[in-house]
Amino acid sequence: MKFEPLIGMARQAKLRRMKMECDPQCVLDLAAERDDYKRGAEVEARLGDEARAECDQLRAEVEALRTAAAVSAADANDAEREVEALRKDAERWRMARRILTVEAIEDAYSDFVNFGQLADERENIRADSAIDAAMAAKEGE
Repeated sequence: MKFEPLIGMARQAKLRRMKMECDPQCVLDLAAERDDYKRGAEVEARLGDEARAECDQLRAEVEALRTAAAVSAADANDAEREVEALRKDAERWRMARRILTVEAIEDAYSDFVNFGQLADERENIRADSAIDAAMAAKEGE
């Protein structure tokens, strides 16, 4: 029988497989390997949760920084407008000093001390307009 050696080899392989399946140490090793995989999966899941939590925290911080940057930009724009208004007032005052006499300024102050009243806002606007017109005329020369 030609196939007898093959049948013998198959029987031997089957016996080895059965021995391996029934070997307690092999079963314990496989169980330990399975447990290692489970622990690894649990660690990966926990790290994933921690990473998600950290990403959420970073997203919140970025949003807070964006909000702060927008507020800072708005504050900077407000400050820039205020500086420009103060610069214009300073130019007006320099022009007023050039065209007003000291006596006119002293008389205006004396009226303020005696009567305790400031000019109303309409007068201030008229004064600003008059000084602006004088400045424009001077620039045109």
